[in-house]
Amino acid sequence: MSSLEIFYLAVPFLPLVIFFAAFHRSWQDKALIEATLVGIISGAGAAGIVKYMAYPFVNVLLGIDLRTFVVSMEDPLAKALVCVFLIGSIEEGAKLSISLALLAIFNFLGRAPAIFLAALGAGLGFSVVENIAYFNIYGLEVLFAREVISTTGHVVFSGIVGLAAAYSLFTPAPGQRRGFWKGYGILVTGLFFAAIFHGLFNFIALTAPSWTSIPILFLLLVFMVNVMYEAWTRMLLLDEKRQASGWLCSNCGLKNFGIERFCPTCGSRVQTQ
Repeated sequence: MSSLEIFYLAVPFLPLVIFFAAFHRSWQDKALIEATLVGIISGAGAAGIVKYMAYPFVNVLLGIDLRTFVVSMEDPLAKALVCVFLIGSIEEGAKLSISLALLAIFNFLGRAPAIFLAALGAGLGFSVVENIAYFNIYGLEVLFAREVISTTGHVVFSGIVGLAAAYSLFTPAPGQRRGFWKGYGILVTGLFFAAIFHGLFNFIALTAPSWTSIPILFLLLVFMVNVMYEAWTRMLLLDEKRQASGWLCSNCGLKNFGIERFCPTCGSRVQTQ
């Protein structure tokens, strides 16, 4: 196999390399890298389910290929609604449901950074599978544009719902409580906004000419990447609050967590400084 062929085979996976390099400091925490890998696998699995199960079913209901149906629509509002409530909701819902199921199985739902990184990984895994399919059909020229625009978009969209999932599902710090319905309300709201942004992204890509849509989408994604960076900082702060440093009982010497006034082991009063 020539070096050029190896390069062609490696190009669809370049976003993975960039992603792991960007978060290289986080991989010292074994749980975070494992949750990220779970997310990538979830996204890849979601891409397969969407491509071979969900969209064929939609095509049968419509009697026409979904992409052809959307492109042929003349009403901009109707096209935008289809992009949001069909394309956006199906793809974001698939990524979220599979990633949350696997995170629950592997017990990663207790930490906000793990949930958030898994969501980003789900968007990345979904996009890599899509990129491989587009690469096989259209070649390298289309792939580079997709990796810059589409891959970043998938990661950002998943990050939106991942942020909501992290806030709604993580284990609070000792002494804190989170309302059940309020938590899941945040999760559903995050999925709703992720579907909206995803659908509008597709609407712009399918409606505007490339010389207009690419700069618009690029600038939008640059802004959203910065938002995701700020969200990541918030996730780390939540994790620090959850992992309380604790205090030592002056009587029995055991380490305790929380905001108790008395040691839950021996009953001695907490010595304040």
